[in-house]
Amino acid sequence: MEMKEQITQEEACARGLMEAEYEQLAKLVTMLQVNPNDGRAFEKFYELTYPRILYTARGLVDNEQSALDVTQEVYIAFYKNIETIRQPRAIISWLHRTATGKAKDMRERASAQNETLLQSEEQEYVFTNT
Repeated sequence: MEMKEQITQEEACARGLMEAEYEQLAKLVTMLQVNPNDGRAFEKFYELTYPRILYTARGLVDNEQSALDVTQEVYIAFYKNIETIRQPRAIISWLHRTATGKAKDMRERASAQNETLLQSEEQEYVFTNT
């Protein structure tokens, strides 16, 4: 078998696996839209998506705890918005976009908090020198 044929077969196999995974995730999302309390469906959905979302979150924030917090917020947002998800096959994209937004919000809050802390430290310093 030529190297080109082997690569083509491997790509087709990988594409087939991805398609099967997207179908499985779409089915789980649809099940959760019908019954949000289906613990088994959510457990399987979480098991299939958590590693990807945590990996994405780690790349977006500066420490492990923040990545875990972003990931948790993504799943909370998923549950809050489950009824509005129109394309269950695109759930991975939705989760990644949500993770990106949550990480951005977290960085902005941290930045604002640091500015507030610096301002209060400067004010305290002024008062002690006076």
